[in-house]
Amino acid sequence: MSTSHRTIVGTLRRRLPRETFGRTPGRLLAIVPHALVVTGGVAVAPPCPPLALPIVMLLCGHSLACLAFIAHELSHGSILPPGRLRAALEVFLWGMIAIPATMWRRIHNELHHVHAGTPADPDRQYIAGEQTWLTRWYRRIFYTGTDSLFPWNPMVLVSFPAYVFRNLIAVFRGPERRPAFVPAVPRYRRRDRLRVIGELATIVAIQALLALATGSLFAFLAVGPGAILIASAVIMLYVFTNHFLDPVEEENDVLGHTTSVVVPRWMDRLHGHFSKHTEHHLFPALGARYLPMVQESLREEFGEEYQCLPLADAWRRLWAVEPFPQVSDLREDCVKKPKRTPTSRSGRRPLKTSCSTVELRGADPHDIVRPDKASMFGRSQSCRERNQTPVAWMAVARETETAEAHRQSRSRNGERAAGPQRK
Repeated sequence: MSTSHRTIVGTLRRRLPRETFGRTPGRLLAIVPHALVVTGGVAVAPPCPPLALPIVMLLCGHSLACLAFIAHELSHGSILPPGRLRAALEVFLWGMIAIPATMWRRIHNELHHVHAGTPADPDRQYIAGEQTWLTRWYRRIFYTGTDSLFPWNPMVLVSFPAYVFRNLIAVFRGPERRPAFVPAVPRYRRRDRLRVIGELATIVAIQALLALATGSLFAFLAVGPGAILIASAVIMLYVFTNHFLDPVEEENDVLGHTTSVVVPRWMDRLHGHFSKHTEHHLFPALGARYLPMVQESLREEFGEEYQCLPLADAWRRLWAVEPFPQVSDLREDCVKKPKRTPTSRSGRRPLKTSCSTVELRGADPHDIVRPDKASMFGRSQSCRERNQTPVAWMAVARETETAEAHRQSRSRNGERAAGPQRK
């Protein structure tokens, strides 16, 4: 039986220095060199000979991937607190690789991190029962596995734009009408959709500025769409190896559903230690430079459960993955009755569950956060900061307290109506 998430986080927190849980605003300085590389690429692309354009595309695309890693840290709150500066930086950095920032926060922060490796995870592979002509062909073109179009299919490296496109469709269709090739969809509100539309306009404006600055079709393709495809290749090298080697189960198990990879030290530092993905899932709000410390403690305390492979070895194993796996440990009812605990002076008993979701009238299970998930964040955070809403959980507690108060009130009123009993 795997160690519980709370036990792992509690054990590791005691081993980490207190300062590791603070924000790292100095990480913003890493934006400067990559922004200079992209700007330089835009400047040299028009007069550059056609044979040299692929080199410009590679350099610009790699810098865009590094900017995406910084945007990923920014969205988790490890660099800046919530505010206008952080929001503007997120919109701009994600817009550079054509991702609406609001959509990213909803599918990544609110669904993926809470339900990683479960059927509610939007980043999982397709499971048994989801076989349609659309999912089969999507897998063959954009996923690794035994059913890929051909061995070592290079299209899997440029699957990130397809991932963005499919989730963008789901933004405007909603969970009830989600396309078959979208594994899970959060519930978007009207204001979320309006923000996504505004962020799409920003993406179009960025690409239009690149087209005007280059003034040449081939130069624009190199520093615009071509660079985004290169960034996709860098990002997907990690994404596939981080999750697609692990099973899909009914409950979230961080050590069982994530895999870290070993890369050269210079590459690890350049990519913001994105290879340490298990460590990131345990402490999403932790600064990237502290993840090696988490890895060291994780190997010492939970070495038997911790999964870490060389990048090349993990990538080879991906091509042996069978399509449409079964979901293990499937449960018919996710709601568990709370155990009886000693009552407090007020007579109220806390409501406890051991499931990843709670069934609540009028609420989307994907929007409900488990109380013991609060420990997964590196430090105490506001609801806005961790992009999650525990309102539904508090509603359950209020509903329980209200029902108990009404029951006691009816009991007292019944005693008064009955009056003193005759002997």
